[in-house]
Amino acid sequence: MRKILLTLLQIGVFYAISYLANIAADALHLPVPGTMLAIVVVFILLQTGVVKLAWLSIGADFLIANLVLFFIPSAVVLMKHTKYLAIHATGILLVVVLGTFLIMAFSGIMTEFLIGRKKGEL
Repeated sequence: MRKILLTLLQIGVFYAISYLANIAADALHLPVPGTMLAIVVVFILLQTGVVKLAWLSIGADFLIANLVLFFIPSAVVLMKHTKYLAIHATGILLVVVLGTFLIMAFSGIMTEFLIGRKKGEL
């Protein structure tokens, strides 16, 4: 019971940060979604030590373990709008393939950079 309550509390913290970041993004007319701002805020809080990883790890682990469930609404919407997909299939495919390639390339380059920096090569 204690673990369930702790998980819910930690998820609540993530939700509160996301909610406040959405409000801030709207109020400041930022060109990024509030959810992206929330990710940056959580990262900064963790890096500065204001929030310890152990304080959020159980809730984060639960959310990651159930991440696939968050894509179900998106999949349903895609299935509902097959005409739109058929019209724009080439563009969508190009964006998905190019985006995947760019993310993989960036991740590889960044990983090599960080490994080199850790070893003292850079």
